[in-house]
Amino acid sequence: MDFIDDGYYINISSHEKITKDDIVIDYQPEESAVKFSYTVIKDGIKSEPVLIESNSIIRIVLRETGQYKIEFTNYYDGEITTKTFETGMYNVDKKAPIIEFSKEEIKVREGEDVDFYEYVVARDNADGDISNSVEIDTSNIDLNAVGKQNVTYKVTDTAGNTTVRTLTVNVTEYNNVQWALKQFTIIGIIIVVVAVILSYYRSINLERRISNYSINPKKKKSTLFERFIKVTTGLIEPFADLLARSTILERYSERFERYQVAFHEKSAMMIVAKKFITSIIFFVISLVVITLKLEMMSLIEMLLSLLIGFYIVDFVYLFKYHFYRKNVENDLLQAIIIMKNAFKSGNSLTQTIEIVSEELDGDIALEFKRMNFELAMGLSLEEVFDRFSERLDLPEVSYLAASLVILNQTGGNIVKVFSSIEKTLMNKKKIRLELKALTGGAKMVTSILIVLPIIFMVIVSLISPNFFAPFFDSGLGLLLFMLIVVIYLLYISLVRKIMRVKV
Repeated sequence: MDFIDDGYYINISSHEKITKDDIVIDYQPEESAVKFSYTVIKDGIKSEPVLIESNSIIRIVLRETGQYKIEFTNYYDGEITTKTFETGMYNVDKKAPIIEFSKEEIKVREGEDVDFYEYVVARDNADGDISNSVEIDTSNIDLNAVGKQNVTYKVTDTAGNTTVRTLTVNVTEYNNVQWALKQFTIIGIIIVVVAVILSYYRSINLERRISNYSINPKKKKSTLFERFIKVTTGLIEPFADLLARSTILERYSERFERYQVAFHEKSAMMIVAKKFITSIIFFVISLVVITLKLEMMSLIEMLLSLLIGFYIVDFVYLFKYHFYRKNVENDLLQAIIIMKNAFKSGNSLTQTIEIVSEELDGDIALEFKRMNFELAMGLSLEEVFDRFSERLDLPEVSYLAASLVILNQTGGNIVKVFSSIEKTLMNKKKIRLELKALTGGAKMVTSILIVLPIIFMVIVSLISPNFFAPFFDSGLGLLLFMLIVVIYLLYISLVRKIMRVKV
């Protein structure tokens, strides 16, 4: 690649191909030059020029990684005349590529196939992503032999720099029957624990219901579970007082006010405190489980455990609130009938509300007791029924509240109005029962179609525990799994919308 032009001589005019070796350049100016200087330009940045007070040959050695050009300036006739030119490009790359593993250790079961390429990513400063150029030596790997083995990864960049790394493969013993028994045992334990908790919860509710009609026996020693609940409950109130100092959390707690009223919490901040405490409990449980597996808890696992614990309280309250609204909706017709008869007997609206709270039981009675309490505390009738309507967000309740407010302001035959409301609610309830009977079969089919994919995944996981492993061992697998979950949720939403009939 030598060239001669106008009397000067460069033995290597350029070296655009990347190399890991030093590039040696000899430069000889023409004889008429008095002296000359050269400037090395590395990655677009010029260095200080070097002046040579003769026209003898010089040698320039490029040893560091980078893209180079050299600028020469020849001086003639005592620096009166100069001539400047640049060489071509020289590329030196002495940085070896980087091999990164997605896991510190590959855990596989005996006889299981493994794609070793999915665990490695190779990058180079000049070539970028060169994962496709990785060579894997699996000559020492036997996936049918239990124990730890090493697989060797090797990658070479365009310049010839090479990197070699090894990754441990831990082959564990696999027993289909034993694995299935473990799975069934875990599922059985979870079912038993849930059944015991539900049974305990039902017994507590039954005890509360009959305690008003029985003589309290001598108090027994509380169980460990009862003491745990007592300690946890005792922590909630002071923790809620601490959280209430935050303006942001105070505003956040406002969205839980309807739950506060429905479930008789002292304040909405108590629910927020429960969310934080549950989040900490989930984090501790996750930490204990992962520690027992002799593994380190990753940042993602920490965040997931905290978020699941924080938002699971929302689902619990939402679930309970759904049934609370259903109970009020089902018992509202009885309340309307009692109110109509009370108005016929000449009772005032305040007296009527008190009568309903005493005659009925359950959630509807609690709502009317609250309204009676709010009226006794001095709230106006309009405000009391507005709060009643906002708490439940039911069309029937909104209709009842609006009717009573209008009648209170303008007057009218309240008995006739309530007879009309009673007839409307009665017809609506009949239509709902008919729709429930007509759509029962279709709803059952819908429920089966929704649950079927989950049952299929559980059965396949029991038969082949690693069947779905590729979803969680790579970024692409996780992306596909998330896409499947989104499609499944959209499918559930679409099916439920199709089957929903509003009355």
